[in-house]
Amino acid sequence: MMDSEYDRDKTIAGFTREEIDRLEKERLALDQDLENLNRLKSKLSEKKANLNSRIIALEEETELVKSKELYEIIDEISNLEARQAQLAEREKEMLDEREAPEKIEGITRLDAESGVLESIEESIELRRKQIDILRSEIAED
Repeated sequence: MMDSEYDRDKTIAGFTREEIDRLEKERLALDQDLENLNRLKSKLSEKKANLNSRIIALEEETELVKSKELYEIIDEISNLEARQAQLAEREKEMLDEREAPEKIEGITRLDAESGVLESIEESIELRRKQIDILRSEIAED
């Protein structure tokens, strides 16, 4: 009977050792997994920080480009308005000259210049439409 009890205790002790070894290996594997996951988390956090700073830099660059485009549009509008004012003044002068009695050849010259004025006005109107389209695109962004 003592032998069977001894065998039983020996079996239990062997099983317990095996179970302790298995659990110890599992604990080591889990510790390793945890360490790997912490390293991965650190790397991902670093990448996220780098991407966030890149995004911020790109947003700032985008704002600068938009500001530059807006400045160029405003500058072009200003130039067009100045040109339009010059043309209006020139048109007024031409109308004043036309009202004065002149030779017939002067009148034909005015008619030709009126065609040029109309062409320039059409060009100005086309540019204004382009500017409006650009403004709409910028507003959408």
